[in-house]
Amino acid sequence: MLKVIIKLFWKLKDFDKFYKFTLGLNMQIHLTMCNTIAGDGMEFDLHSPIVKLDKVRVALLKEKVSNPNVTLRELSRILKEKYDITLSHTRIAEILNEIKQKGIMREVIIPNENFFIFAFLEMKFNKERFEDWRRAHDYLMSSPNVIMFIATDGDYNWKILGAFRSFLEITVWLHDFIQKNGKFVSDINLMIVYKILKFRFSPLMFERERKN
Repeated sequence: MLKVIIKLFWKLKDFDKFYKFTLGLNMQIHLTMCNTIAGDGMEFDLHSPIVKLDKVRVALLKEKVSNPNVTLRELSRILKEKYDITLSHTRIAEILNEIKQKGIMREVIIPNENFFIFAFLEMKFNKERFEDWRRAHDYLMSSPNVIMFIATDGDYNWKILGAFRSFLEITVWLHDFIQKNGKFVSDINLMIVYKILKFRFSPLMFERERKN
């Protein structure tokens, strides 16, 4: 299989150039990420981490994932007892703020699925109207119903997880989106999420060596 090396500048202005180049290609793609989370250029493949973090930041991420409500005082104690790291409350707050600002960690509150109807949508592009991608992108980014918006490879490049209060609201939202962006989006797969079996990030993901 052909391997292609792509210089991907992860800025919105280069988004359309990247998609035009990769759409429809049946290739294994190796990405060289530039200007990403950490700011400096870095290379990665399937076997290396995208962002390399030091011992302190890894420990803080593990503990925040394990217990999102942990206090700064508790973090200071845990760092000392488990990792032999001594940090003041102020310094811990500064590091956590830095991690959030760089986009390494996000704090999002998602209500229980019993309070909303969750819908998963896959969207396929009309390559002949690719110049209209920004209008559709901005619509989805600004929609209060969209709680997750990701880009993938394959025929259906955009995936959406949306939260709605009723099935009627799903229908109205979908009708409005297609009416405004139907020329760019050529096909949509809609699936109703009737039960979330697992939705969490394990602190074990931060271990240097994990057993499969």
